[in-house]
Amino acid sequence: MKLHADITIIKSQQGCGGTHLLKTIHGQLIQQRESVLYLLAESLCDNQKVLFNNLKGKSFLLIDDLDYLIRRNDNACLSWLKSFLKKFIGGGGKFVFSHTSQNLTANVVSKYIGNYSINEINCNYPSLKILKAIALQYVSVNVLNEYSEEAYKLSNNIRGVLNVLITYKAKDQLGLL
Repeated sequence: MKLHADITIIKSQQGCGGTHLLKTIHGQLIQQRESVLYLLAESLCDNQKVLFNNLKGKSFLLIDDLDYLIRRNDNACLSWLKSFLKKFIGGGGKFVFSHTSQNLTANVVSKYIGNYSINEINCNYPSLKILKAIALQYVSVNVLNEYSEEAYKLSNNIRGVLNVLITYKAKDQLGLL
């Protein structure tokens, strides 16, 4: 996987696949034997020294839900991240993050983390095919085949579809279907 921009932003609404896409990118980078660190944004601020040591020698930094730091208005952490990214990206590293804020555009991002080449990916509500692939990790093929279209119609995000399918799975296991 080649990431051409210094920063790749994965934008999605809550539950519409941003984290799933970020984890998929993480997995593909690991398969290609890239040196990667994947974190949740909320863990970034509390462990800066430990994280800084873990980031040495990494080619990619992936952070899930970066807008958490912005919503929290954690200026000290954002300032540290901006300073770190200047060195990390300057040394050839790539930064990939997800967020769910509709107001967090590439221009706003540059205010918080600096001016870099940015690639934005919009992760919208996935197709039924993609939902089925994700749901297979949680429910049986029988439940998936029988109830996936109904679950897709009842919900507007991955989490909702999975909740419906898992409910059907539980009812199936209890003999209620």
